[in-house]
Amino acid sequence: MKILVVIPLVYGGGAEQVAAVLSREWAQAHRVRVLAFNAAGEQLDFGVSIESLDLPAQAGLWARLKTAWRRVAAVGRVAREFQPDVVMAFMDEAGMVCALAGLRGGWLSRLVVSVHHNPQWLGRGRRALLALFYRLPAAVVAVSQGVCDELAAALHLPAHRLIHIPNPLVLRDDAGLAESRAVAEALPAGFILFVGRLDRHTKGLDVLLAAYAMLPLERPPLVIVGDG
Repeated sequence: MKILVVIPLVYGGGAEQVAAVLSREWAQAHRVRVLAFNAAGEQLDFGVSIESLDLPAQAGLWARLKTAWRRVAAVGRVAREFQPDVVMAFMDEAGMVCALAGLRGGWLSRLVVSVHHNPQWLGRGRRALLALFYRLPAAVVAVSQGVCDELAAALHLPAHRLIHIPNPLVLRDDAGLAESRAVAEALPAGFILFVGRLDRHTKGLDVLLAAYAMLPLERPPLVIVGDG
């Protein structure tokens, strides 16, 4: 099987980590190509060489539109040459570009878009665009059932197009894992764990803290792991 992975960046947050993990695993049994809009700087290990379009994000409406169209054309060229069985787009920037490229190239039935955020945190204009473009792919994968529900509610996407697949968890037998296990074992049983970037606008940590404060005093301890 030939798999084309399309992603804006190849370092940083959770979506990039998930894409790297999956690409490494897929590359063991399939032919995988990773296409990044901008691969400058630090790179995660995707298991294969990363192809950069050298089309980073731009400021200004006209510049953003020109860059988006160039990305659509570039992804379309790669898809025509590679003829992938599956196109996997990570994050909205890649999802919308691939939806347009797939519409032009006739491969929407092979396109899967991975969504890693709650669309209700987005502005109206962004939600309107996603509601339009995310009707085109064969499937939209969400990292939680909650995100699936919000995609259906906020973007009015058909339920049969939405699939919940949790993020992979990679366990490594090294000193860092042993240290983390020691910290976890020292905590009281039955704690509530939050893992993610400390960002109220995309992770809803403020909602979690407010809800936790409403629990009775005999509530389980809350453990927060992240940076930001």
